[in-house]
Amino acid sequence: MQSDAELFAAASQGDQDAFAALVRRHRRWAELYARKCGAGADAADVAQEAFLKLLRSEERELRSKSLRALLRVDIHFRVLRLHQRRARQLPLAQSSAFPAGETDISDMARNRRIVGLVQAAIQRLRSSERRLLTQHYTLGMRPVEIAQQSGRSGAAVRSALYRARNSLRAELGLVEQ
Repeated sequence: MQSDAELFAAASQGDQDAFAALVRRHRRWAELYARKCGAGADAADVAQEAFLKLLRSEERELRSKSLRALLRVDIHFRVLRLHQRRARQLPLAQSSAFPAGETDISDMARNRRIVGLVQAAIQRLRSSERRLLTQHYTLGMRPVEIAQQSGRSGAAVRSALYRARNSLRAELGLVEQ
């Protein structure tokens, strides 16, 4: 029986049989792990996407001793993004901290006013800060993904996000400048 490293190396060279063997060997575990992370009915899709990302990667050899370690990280972040997408799709009343039917009008008005203040503050930020905050919080992109897309280092993106959050706090009057 070939090791995961040998199968991965062959699959990265285009051997579909080697990739199929890797999937057969780890599919059940990947689906169970995705379900454990909270993917629910989407566990099979999340696991399949993780395997496809692995196939498309430019890596030609395993740097980790375990293929499952790579899959674990990817599945974990895919499930987090899945939860973020689901939360963004909820109507405001369902995503509210107040139980349905128990929110009074003044709470709703205060929440709308706060949302309006935050939106106005975001519009006053520099375009680069606004873009970073949108990519990270609205689109659910990790700093590493933003870095890959923008051609910057992960550390530079994390630092820029830190500064953008501080600028937003300052615009909202939550910190002294």
